[in-house]
Amino acid sequence: MPRQNTEKLILIVDDSKDIRDVYGHFLKEEGFRVASATDGQEALEEAVKLQPD
Repeated sequence: MPRQNTEKLILIVDDSKDIRDVYGHFLKEEGFRVASATDGQEALEEAVKLQPD
């Protein structure tokens, strides 16, 4: 059963899609919202736009 983390947004940054998918899967199971980026530049853009926790 997911924990009560539905308000928290996690930004996963990794150049490997497989790694992003695995982390995303487990974080979603725990009730987090998940966004991802493939590199530092994209991560900075997403962080400004999404304001992750």
